Amino acid sequence: MTKYGFEKTVDMSFDDAIVHVTQALQGEGFGILADIDVASTMKQMVQISLEAQNRMDAVLTKEQKERSRGYGPGGMMR
Repeated sequence: MTKYGFEKTVDMSFDDAIVHVTQALQGEGFGILADIDVASTMKQMVQISLEAQNRMDAVLTKEQKERSRGYGPGGMMR
């Protein structure tokens, strides 16, 4: 099975990490397509309690993609 994305443990709160990652992605020319609070969504839709989780989909802007090498469709690293 192919794994898309990555996981990293950091020494900051979950909410601070989301802000940090969002700003870092935008600083590198990525646009945020989706930002989903997975735990809240699962609780609301199927009454399942999960620890804090977030799904963020980001792609390079057209201008950044034209300047960058080594990125495939959707801005995923190859």
